Amino acid sequence: MQIPFYVGCYAPKGQDSLFQCRLDTQTGAVSLTHACREVENPSYLALSKDGETLYAVSETQTFENESGGGFAALSCKNGFSVYGQSATHGTFPCHILLEEAHSLAFVSNYGGGSISTFHLSPFAAPRLDDVTQHAGHGPNAERQEGPHVHSCTWVGEHLGAADLGTDRIALYTVHEGTLTPDGSISMPAGSGVRHFVCDVNRADTLYAACELTSEVAIVKNGGGSWQVAAQVSALPHPVAGNTCAAIRQTADGRFLLVSNRGHNSIAVFSCTPQGLSPLRWIDAHGQDPRDFLLLKNFLLAANQTSRSLSIFKFNPQTAEAEFCQTVSFPAAPVCVAAAEKNFT
Repeated sequence: MQIPFYVGCYAPKGQDSLFQCRLDTQTGAVSLTHACREVENPSYLALSKDGETLYAVSETQTFENESGGGFAALSCKNGFSVYGQSATHGTFPCHILLEEAHSLAFVSNYGGGSISTFHLSPFAAPRLDDVTQHAGHGPNAERQEGPHVHSCTWVGEHLGAADLGTDRIALYTVHEGTLTPDGSISMPAGSGVRHFVCDVNRADTLYAACELTSEVAIVKNGGGSWQVAAQVSALPHPVAGNTCAAIRQTADGRFLLVSNRGHNSIAVFSCTPQGLSPLRWIDAHGQDPRDFLLLKNFLLAANQTSRSLSIFKFNPQTAEAEFCQTVSFPAAPVCVAAAEKNFT
């Protein structure tokens, strides 16, 4: 079986930055079938449920003479065709959350410390509806001088926005595309929350990758209030300069994986009602795995600095990984995306 997937890379406009690839699930072989050079620095991608529209941010400081980055919609059925791009009005956008039931997308602007809400229409550029600005700072003067919204994820009926700069997950109610603040989840000071996932089996539990402390925070909801219950290192031993990046849970909720840039590994934990138990660290076979994807019993890791994609066979019963190969890219891979129906 050949499964399509997409890789976004840091690359200037005019150079190939976005790639359509195919994974052979029998052999683990990967082929690059199409490339796009019309989107600059597509550092995060999201695919529509029908698999025919790809959304990409342009992680830039300016976009078409406007402040902020860009947000693009592309046809990806047979190669790439750009429907249109719009300014986010927040610098360095780095994450996309689609809410297709209401034709919405929430774009996280790392540099701007804000959330851009877009309305989505078929075969058209996304339309900016609103920008929600964060404020504040954290104790790390170098990395937390101001708000840095890194990602958005649903927390029950709330939209949760992970703010690395202020050590919190801001919670919002969403009505007709309007975000209304409704509390927040306080994270450990200086931890720098980056991405988080809600446990697929336990509605009262979420796991947050803390970039600056290389930890996973286990957050529990008791009596209507979210509190950090425990912090677990994402490393087998201290590694100077390491930062956590992506975090994903397997579809059955049994395992949690977190990537380490510096240690160049993917940490694997067993998820239980009692917490997280470290199982192993998978060598990324590349430098700085910024993102990874579990795809049809394979693990794909995007290694930014080594400009490569590492392919592993992944056993969903044991969370063991067997290295297959490394695929070189002409630019720096930082995001991997595919249709959810193919997730492991």
